[in-house]
Amino acid sequence: MHQAVSRPGDVIGGRYRLVELAGAGGMAEVWRAELEGIEGFRRTVAVKRILKHLSVSKEHRQMFVQEAKLTATLDHPNIVHVYDFGEDNAGLFLVLEWVEGLTARDLIQLLNEYGQKPSAALATAIGIEVLKGLEAAHENALTLDDGSEQNAPIIHRDVSPSNVLLSVRGVTKLADFGLARAMHSSISSMTPAGIVKGKLAYMAPEILRGKPASAQTDVYSTGVLLWELLSCKRLFQGEGEVITALMQNKRPSSIAVHRPDLPAALSAAVDRALDPDMDTRFRSAGDFARALSDVLRTVPERTDRARLAKEMRNALVYWKKSAAGQRAAQERALAPQTDAAAPKPVAPSPPKPAAITPAKPQEPPAEDGSKIFLDLSLSGMPLQGRPTAPPRVEEKRIEEPSAISLELDLETAVPLVETIPIDFDSSEASVTFELAAIKKKAE
Repeated sequence: MHQAVSRPGDVIGGRYRLVELAGAGGMAEVWRAELEGIEGFRRTVAVKRILKHLSVSKEHRQMFVQEAKLTATLDHPNIVHVYDFGEDNAGLFLVLEWVEGLTARDLIQLLNEYGQKPSAALATAIGIEVLKGLEAAHENALTLDDGSEQNAPIIHRDVSPSNVLLSVRGVTKLADFGLARAMHSSISSMTPAGIVKGKLAYMAPEILRGKPASAQTDVYSTGVLLWELLSCKRLFQGEGEVITALMQNKRPSSIAVHRPDLPAALSAAVDRALDPDMDTRFRSAGDFARALSDVLRTVPERTDRARLAKEMRNALVYWKKSAAGQRAAQERALAPQTDAAAPKPVAPSPPKPAAITPAKPQEPPAEDGSKIFLDLSLSGMPLQGRPTAPPRVEEKRIEEPSAISLELDLETAVPLVETIPIDFDSSEASVTFELAAIKKKAE
């Protein structure tokens, strides 16, 4: 259970009433809330708060302020919008656009549970929208007092499945600029010199060699995202494998090995994005997006917003009934707030989910000759109600690789110190490498 900073019903900033906890990461929690205005005006928003034990940290406060400042300069349909930023007795809070739907991580887990993989068209369409959001961030500009514009590129540095939001309205949005770096002096990065932060499994090889984050590092991370979305597997299965691959400039296995059914152009584009050689890798998010757009021209499935919205609504229905979705709901459950001296109450066992009785499959209606992206029901998928087919029962659950923060000797890639446990897939957790402080060990 999560020990929340706030509770349902709390009013933040005098007008944002918290409804339910939507998620919690290594640094912050996110709530679904309602903006309350005059004459019964209501608007659903997301309220993000620093976790209680980090709220007194000057470094985390600065990171949170920077996230607010950076995201506020971005205005793009594929980037989560910032509405407000403030502070109350419990600390800083950030008010963001609420995106109803799933994360790419949720979708991967759902498809894994049902023993399926997304179509080339669905994954490609998602990848294009992520890259459009990144391209906007990389080409960001600030309007000066005299009306002129000055380039102010922003590098996300944390592109991963948990930070890609798939809306039931058919739009993909990039979230969580908590680790973003502004390549502009007026919005400087709070990361001290010699330190690199990010999720290890999605980090470009050159970062571990001390090179600064760039548009190409976000391209690499997006390549990992697409590889994992298409295969429904982790590209790297543990810290040791990640470190070895990155330090040796090892080229990841081609996605074609795991998905031989994909168009050759799609496999080639993903492989190029993952090339450890920056001279061979796509030079920009825009170049990668254009390569994926060329793939879509050869695929017969529709990828317009209406079609994507339908598929995400269907997936959300299945997610809420899935084992992964129910586990996620239990993880978000709030721990009771009790006095330190009081004995801890024993939480009752959660009720077992009702058994899902398979319904007789129904033939899906013809739809312009297009294929179904997500065939979770093995035929048509309902927009409401429970799933019409049970998930595939796996003999062994696919476990997430263990996650630890590592201090590395960059010459030998030998782990030197294990520090606090973190979750590489949580939206806030990061891995820190002390690039400047670590010295080559004596022979």
